[in-house]
Amino acid sequence: MDFPIQDILIVLPVFTFGSGFILAWILKKRHKPASNAALSQENRAYIKGLNYIIANMPDKAIAEFTKAVQLNSDTVEIYLSLGNLFREKGDVERAIRIHQSILLRPTLDPKTHVQALVDLGLDYHKAGFIDRAIETYKKVIGLDPNSLIAYKQLEKLHEEENNWERAYSIQHKIMRLENSKDQRMLAHIQVQMGQQFYEAGDPRQAFKRLKTAMMLNKGCTPAYLLMGDIYFDEGKLDKAIAIWEEIVDNGLRFAFLAYRRLENAYLQQGQYDKIGHLYRRMLKDKPGDIRTRIALAKYYHKSGRSDQAIGELQEALKHNSKVPEVRQYLLQILLETKGADVISQYTNLFQELKTEDIPLHCSHCGYEDLELPWKCLRCREWDTFIDYLSGEQPAKS
Repeated sequence: MDFPIQDILIVLPVFTFGSGFILAWILKKRHKPASNAALSQENRAYIKGLNYIIANMPDKAIAEFTKAVQLNSDTVEIYLSLGNLFREKGDVERAIRIHQSILLRPTLDPKTHVQALVDLGLDYHKAGFIDRAIETYKKVIGLDPNSLIAYKQLEKLHEEENNWERAYSIQHKIMRLENSKDQRMLAHIQVQMGQQFYEAGDPRQAFKRLKTAMMLNKGCTPAYLLMGDIYFDEGKLDKAIAIWEEIVDNGLRFAFLAYRRLENAYLQQGQYDKIGHLYRRMLKDKPGDIRTRIALAKYYHKSGRSDQAIGELQEALKHNSKVPEVRQYLLQILLETKGADVISQYTNLFQELKTEDIPLHCSHCGYEDLELPWKCLRCREWDTFIDYLSGEQPAKS
């Protein structure tokens, strides 16, 4: 059997876990002389199934793969992919049955055995059987101590259980396997530990974890935020302000998350004007930072300086004319200060007012959110969000 190499290259990008076995199977068979016209029904079903995966037509892909295994029940590789397709469709019970049946085969080679266990772990995870998934990945590691995918899936499972100590330990192993020195994820896990200790009434241990997070990654914004929150809750305003100001002074990512905290703390100290100085200082370095311009406009408005607030919002529109929050806030101030006749003078502000531009999106999977999650809620990756309003970029590994 001889498949055109272009057909193989076409299907490469779309393989899911287990589907790579199909490619290996195809390549293994290429040395057998035959023409495309001589392809058996079984092999044609494989190719059709792959084409349907490419076309994002899982039902038809399942139909072709089912036909293929009916013609030849020994094709374990296709069974693996068939199970994965059922999982992706949400038919997890059938996926589990298929992968379990593969593991019962007495002649299964070690590599395929490990792959079937990995796929079964994914099935269990999707079905919500967390304990079973964990045990399955432990079996994988027992057979293959360097299985990166097993360690990564285990780490995610322990995160879901809020078992941050275990997640931290496994992340160290992942870094060794990847030969990575990127400690950002370790820092985030330490922050989660700190949060747990603080909620349990142990601020001393919480501070210890947060300091460790800062040592692992000096740019770990949530560590500074939480440390400041703890100081603030303890009534230590000066220390809280100092920590939050570090976020701004050091240009950490998502510094806007410290704004309301600082504003509230300055207000309690009777030094509300300090927040205005801070915003103006930031805009000297980043004039296109829309979030800071909005914050400064709100400060001016609260301080009774509506004209200056309007000026800041108009400046924000020069940098980005399609931000709904800027348009809405500008219209609010104009209506308050100029009266209803403003509607005829500023009709352009009403255009696209209802357009919901979501400023935060995950650079890994594209998930969008109005509020910043340090960990993407879809792909479960850390530190992947970009905020185009602040002009920030994702941290580099």
